[in-house]
Amino acid sequence: MPKKNLGVCNIACILSLLILISTANLSSAQSVLRVTVTTYREYVDVYPYITNSSEFTYRELVSVCGEMFFNWEPVDEGLVAVQVENPENEIVAVRTVPAVEVPNESWQIEIISFYSCDVNENPRDDFNRGGNAYFYFIVKNTVPFDKQVLLTISVHDNDNTPLKTVWYGPTNIIGNGVLGFVTPDINIPEWAASGTGMAYANVYSDWPKEHGRPWRPEVNTTFNIEYSTEETFEPPEIGGVTYQASFRLPPDALLGTYNVTVNGWHKGYKDLRKTEFATVEITLGDLNLDHKINLYDATMINAAYGSKGGDPTWYPQFDLDPSGKIDLYDAVFVTAQYGMSW
Repeated sequence: MPKKNLGVCNIACILSLLILISTANLSSAQSVLRVTVTTYREYVDVYPYITNSSEFTYRELVSVCGEMFFNWEPVDEGLVAVQVENPENEIVAVRTVPAVEVPNESWQIEIISFYSCDVNENPRDDFNRGGNAYFYFIVKNTVPFDKQVLLTISVHDNDNTPLKTVWYGPTNIIGNGVLGFVTPDINIPEWAASGTGMAYANVYSDWPKEHGRPWRPEVNTTFNIEYSTEETFEPPEIGGVTYQASFRLPPDALLGTYNVTVNGWHKGYKDLRKTEFATVEITLGDLNLDHKINLYDATMINAAYGSKGGDPTWYPQFDLDPSGKIDLYDAVFVTAQYGMSW
């Protein structure tokens, strides 16, 4: 009997030790990778500038960015999944951006095809405002066992304003299997900036806010709204950050608190962080946000008059209709309120 009890005791001790080691490794895995997250805004003023902010207004550019550290040192490669939801918990944008560089490795999920098309899956690049666009997305599981995947497509116009985000899953894809889908109707609104738009395709193990990791780097494809232009969106340069994902608030953006989740991935380690920002109401026509409508605002709207997406003088914040161009309505709107202050 004593020997039997000793054996049971030994087994119990070994199990306890294994649990302790496992817990220690999990704690270590959570501590060696650390991600920070904040939001920046781009003020359109007489002299535009970038600044850290947690409040944004009509059609402003939101930059989600931060740093990622491994063992307290800045990483040189990695992936960061970014998920943004509006006050009604609707998806605004889902992106995967590199942390400095994309890791050089073989990915378990391969993107076989991703392109814009018509409703019958025929390739198509040009779409009209007021019409619908479609995208075809196919992935392959390169390993012999099942994987859970979430396929997402975020479609943005030339200003990097999200038009719609669609998804399929989470669902299982069998070992060495293929999975794909065609998006439902993606309406191109009348206010969308003409020119070259961008669609971003991503594959996650689950939603980033549910600790889902990106299975591979993001893939994108371009399409044209009304006409083709070589001018495409360039995010503002923000110093001292490891990763950056930018998007512009649509003109019908809900007022209130937006939730942002970032999930960093580096060498098999993950770290999830959250932040939030708020959209606040402004008086339309106050283009430089100084709480008055004066000569500065009139000068700014006149300088942008006649511009549209892709033009060097185009600022979507000045499109007060919104109609996709700076026209007589916008100029009259500003001058009619000339002299107001609050």
